[in-house]
Amino acid sequence: MEGMDPDEQLRLWLENLKKENNMNSDAELIQALQQQGVDFEKWKEKIKVNIMKEAVIVTEVRRNIVIDDSEIVNYYKLHPEEFTELPEYKLRAIYLSAEGGNEEEVEAKKREINEKILSGEELSALAGKYSEGPEKENQGELGSFKKGELEKDLEQAVEKLGVGEMTPWLKVRAGWFLLKLEERKESRLKSFEEVRREIEEKFFNEQSQEKLNEFLKKLKEKSYIKILMLNPFDYS
Repeated sequence: MEGMDPDEQLRLWLENLKKENNMNSDAELIQALQQQGVDFEKWKEKIKVNIMKEAVIVTEVRRNIVIDDSEIVNYYKLHPEEFTELPEYKLRAIYLSAEGGNEEEVEAKKREINEKILSGEELSALAGKYSEGPEKENQGELGSFKKGELEKDLEQAVEKLGVGEMTPWLKVRAGWFLLKLEERKESRLKSFEEVRREIEEKFFNEQSQEKLNEFLKKLKEKSYIKILMLNPFDYS
């Protein structure tokens, strides 16, 4: 149990228990235990012992795990979809609401904005002046969206753009969007070196669980140790 502090682990466990049971203090927990006829200090010591036992078991199990490099390489080759980054679009926009407004007024605003863009005005400045959505405060900056996160019609229009280009006005449920593509990240398969550790952790966790189950089964069969449920209301 090198590097493990049982007292700190116990403290964290108790904090999590109180949070799960909507308790704000040790006093509430003590009271709940007393109502069940449980002595808090004895119960706490038993929990601490169980935490230490489990730490020993986990250490023993993980010590015997060996991950073959060929397994990692094969998994990477057979599951490229897990390691492929989707295309990503960074967008700026002007949004005009069509709710409760006069359609002619909306069309007039669209024409006015189009004229200013043709005359060379920046979309960021125009968004800060005209946009009627929350992006107005950030001069039209919408942020970045991965493929599949935008509404279908908007995404189809954005996919056709080159960096720096703008869509025509696009109708959405409650208004109109004018979108500018500021940056595009194309889809790419992450390199093996980028994801090697991720695959190793996946294999390690899977093997840890399998070996832990085997280890606990053997312990039960030989009656070496009794693993107590960490539940205050199962105390005996």
